[in-house]
Amino acid sequence: WEVGITSDSRWAVVCGNNSNSVIILDLENDVVATEIPVGTRPATVTISADDAYAYVGNVLNNTISVIELNGENSQQVTQIPSGEIGIVWAAYGVLSDVAVSPNGSYVLVAASFDDQVRVIETQTFTIIATLAVGDFPIEIAFADSDDYAIVTNYFSDNFSVLHLDGAASEVVGTFPCGDGPLRLAYDRVNDLMGIGVYGAMQVKRVNPRTGQIMSTASFSSYGSVMQLAYDNQGNEIVLTAGQGNTPPTLHKGITHTPLPAYPAYFDLLANGSLAAVAIPGPDIISVVEWDVENAVSLSPSIVQDFGITGAYPNPFNPSIAVRYDLARDEAISIQAYDVLGRKVSSLFSGNQTRGKHELIWNARDLPSGAYWIQLNAAERKDVRKVVLVK
Repeated sequence: WEVGITSDSRWAVVCGNNSNSVIILDLENDVVATEIPVGTRPATVTISADDAYAYVGNVLNNTISVIELNGENSQQVTQIPSGEIGIVWAAYGVLSDVAVSPNGSYVLVAASFDDQVRVIETQTFTIIATLAVGDFPIEIAFADSDDYAIVTNYFSDNFSVLHLDGAASEVVGTFPCGDGPLRLAYDRVNDLMGIGVYGAMQVKRVNPRTGQIMSTASFSSYGSVMQLAYDNQGNEIVLTAGQGNTPPTLHKGITHTPLPAYPAYFDLLANGSLAAVAIPGPDIISVVEWDVENAVSLSPSIVQDFGITGAYPNPFNPSIAVRYDLARDEAISIQAYDVLGRKVSSLFSGNQTRGKHELIWNARDLPSGAYWIQLNAAERKDVRKVVLVK
């Protein structure tokens, strides 16, 4: 299920949901360093900022496994009862969160079915406070210190602000925010907590200590908000699910990048230059890259010997040569879409042989603007952005 990676990119901690174990991968040598038996159905993991410990949520026996990280000598230190944890089946499934504070003093667990957050002190690995929040707390994020965190309460359509102070920890307040608050992220630059409200198709930006809603962004024309993140310059990146003729989209500022299929999750480089989007249906990763002027391109999906290899010239007027490779003989189609995800032209449909191919698209009847050319095969897709300038 989930994977955590240490800050030096050396080790990965993998939740072996079916094996009831945690696998430690050596990413430098591409080998399994060790496998550690834990609780039943380990599914979610978070790693402390100093890479000393990983905290793993075991969904079926409702415990948190504490893993001391030391490469191939990593080991489970203890298991802590967590209250009843689980999953909400929005956005391909979001698990009850386990979050460690920035300085490592606390671990918070969303005991979703108990409508509580458990506060674990990391010096003793014991629960020191149990906080009553809203209905089905699911995702947790800390502000810039160990003092404050926010949890989304999915079924009661609100969020709770938590003040952490050892055994005296308390709920500052629980605040309404619309239908289905789900994932959230902290914006360090602007000192705001962004909350993705899944059903309401909004992002709420709130004060992480008082709960005051500072602003709201609507994505109603793009569909449900599945996830959001902030880069180290304070730019907000939002993943939406799509609806009707509007495809799933990754948003950054004024750029809106349509995706080839329904996504589950994305991760982001800290400087905000590149995001990788996991798309389970066709089993691909789409990589979106922004340049310094915030222009966007969608890379080929990560597949072997398949994809659009070039589009020349780009920008173009009115014709462009599209080159692509096929790893085998197969039936394909190639379409062009506008920035709203509407198909504007069908470039090719039929059987083609393995190897390199090229076609010419004449867009003389279309207005200037950005378009996306999509190559489709049975279970694979690839997309390339092009710009028509007249």
